[in-house]
Amino acid sequence: MYLLSSHEIWEDKKLLTYDRAYNDTRQLDYYKERNVSLNNNSTAASKSFIDNTKSCWLRTPYASTTNMYIPVTGRGQFDGNIANLSLGISTVFRIEQK
Repeated sequence: MYLLSSHEIWEDKKLLTYDRAYNDTRQLDYYKERNVSLNNNSTAASKSFIDNTKSCWLRTPYASTTNMYIPVTGRGQFDGNIANLSLGISTVFRIEQK
């Protein structure tokens, strides 16, 4: 079980500015198939989290500062917040087919 990174949700080179681990991950098929990007948040990003009103932490630190992380908002949007805020988490797990 783990927390998602920003690149696992959004496929967008703009994230390179904020997500130092962008090149170490890829967008998950679930979000890719639903065309989730920073320009097209889609309901797919928000449906996979707690509900449509809560923000949830991702595991991605905000690259330009030392006290911020990237959450996804309840509307499926990219954001940056101070790490001491009380936000939800949504753990995921991956099942791989062989």
